[in-house]
Amino acid sequence: MAKEKKKSAFSALKIILVIFGIILIPIVMDQMDFSEANVAVAGRVCAIIAGGFTVYGIFTRLLKVFAVIVISLITLMVLVSENIIEAPRLMELISG
Repeated sequence: MAKEKKKSAFSALKIILVIFGIILIPIVMDQMDFSEANVAVAGRVCAIIAGGFTVYGIFTRLLKVFAVIVISLITLMVLVSENIIEAPRLMELISG
């Protein structure tokens, strides 16, 4: 029983890390000043892939609690990649 709980917790951590990695792709592209069209396409594709992983995690009961957080992060990523929300530029914040 304890082994199953450890295994499911590790699997949940792996799927969350994969989803966060996918979510970071269009955000990094936006920070590196790629064209808006490329960022929008990458955001849509990454949202579909991350959404698929989220649905898989929900159906396999790996993402019980974190599903709402992950879905809200995917939504935020789509809004940033479509330029509906302006993400702060990290280089401007660092340089002062």
